[in-house]
Amino acid sequence: MDMAIASNDRSAQSAPSVPVPAVTRHPIEFSASAGEYFRIWIVNVMLSVVTLGIYSAWATVRTRRYFYANTRLDGEPFEYLAEPLQILKGRLIAIILLGSYLLLNQFAPMWSLAVLVLIALLTPWLVYSALRFRARYSSWRGLRFRFTGTLGQAVSRFLGLPLLIIPSLGLAYPWIKGLQHEYVATGHRFGGKRFEFTRNGGQYYAIYIAGAGIIIGAVIGSAIVMGARAISPEVGTIGTVLGMTLIYAGYLIGFVYIAVRLANLFWVSLVIDEHRFESNLRARDLTWIYFSNTVAIIVSLGLLIPWAVVRSARYRASRMALLAAGSLDAFVAEAGAEQSATGAEIGDAFDFEFDAGL
Repeated sequence: MDMAIASNDRSAQSAPSVPVPAVTRHPIEFSASAGEYFRIWIVNVMLSVVTLGIYSAWATVRTRRYFYANTRLDGEPFEYLAEPLQILKGRLIAIILLGSYLLLNQFAPMWSLAVLVLIALLTPWLVYSALRFRARYSSWRGLRFRFTGTLGQAVSRFLGLPLLIIPSLGLAYPWIKGLQHEYVATGHRFGGKRFEFTRNGGQYYAIYIAGAGIIIGAVIGSAIVMGARAISPEVGTIGTVLGMTLIYAGYLIGFVYIAVRLANLFWVSLVIDEHRFESNLRARDLTWIYFSNTVAIIVSLGLLIPWAVVRSARYRASRMALLAAGSLDAFVAEAGAEQSATGAEIGDAFDFEFDAGL
C-alpha cells in the first residue's frame, strides 16, 4: 500500500504541469478630441437640418466611424463598416412609425396606443435585428463581430419573461435583467470564438436593492426636511426647495448607481477564449460628469454637446481594460451575411434599451 502511494506521488511529481498563461492587461485607449468632434458634429447638424433629416444617416455613420477609429485595444482601432444607405432605409421606416404615433397621439389617442402595443410586440425582433446589425458592421483587426442569438430567445427574454414583472410586484425584474444580459453576451462571437457569461443572479438583486435604498433614503430625507413647513412659512419654503432638491439628487444618484453597477457586472462577467474584461466605473464620477455636462450644455445653448459626449466616452474608456490570458492572435475571420439596419433604427427612434446600460 505504502509503495503504491509512493509510486503515485512520484508519478504526480514527474507529470508535466499545465502552464498557466500570463495575464496581460490591455487598457482601452480613447484618443478623440472635443475640437475634432465639434467640427464633425456641427457639419452633421447643419446638413441634417438643410436636408430635412435625410443626411442624418450619413451623420450617424460619420460619428460612429470617428468614435470607433479613436477607440483602440492593443494599439489597434475598432472600425464601423456600415454604409449610410443601409441606415437610411431603416431610419425611414422608423420615422414613419414614429410619425404615425405622434399624429395619432394628437388626433386619435386610442390608435396611438395601438401603435405602441405594436412596437412593444416587435421589441424582441428590434433587439435581435439591432444586435445582429451592429455586430456585423463592427470590427477589430479586420475581423468582424457576429451575433448568433436566436429570435426565439429574444422573444422569451424581452417579451415573455417581462410579463412576470407585474404579478411578482417587480421582484422578478433583476432576474430578468440578468437573463437579458446573458442573451446579449452569449449571442456574440468574434474571430471564431463565442462569448461566455458568468452571470450570478444574486449580484443583480444586490444592485437593485442598493439602488432602491438610495432612492428611498432620499425620499424619506426629503419628507423630513419638507416637514419644516410646520415651523413657519419662511422655513417651510426653504425646506420645500431643499426637499425637492434632495429627491431629484436621490433619483439621479440611485439610477446612475444602478446603471454603473450593471455595466461593471456585465463586463466583468464576460469571457472569450479565457480572456476577461475589467470595468471600474464609479457612480460618483458619472453622477458628476452627467450633472456638469448638463449644466455646460444648457449654459452654452447646446454648443458644448460634443465636449460632453467626448468627455463621457473618454471616462468610460479609461475605466475599462481587457485581461488577456495569452496571445490575441488566435482569432480568425468568420463569414457572415449582410444585415438590415431596420431593427436598429426603429429601436433608436423609440429609445429602446437593450445593452449593458451605459
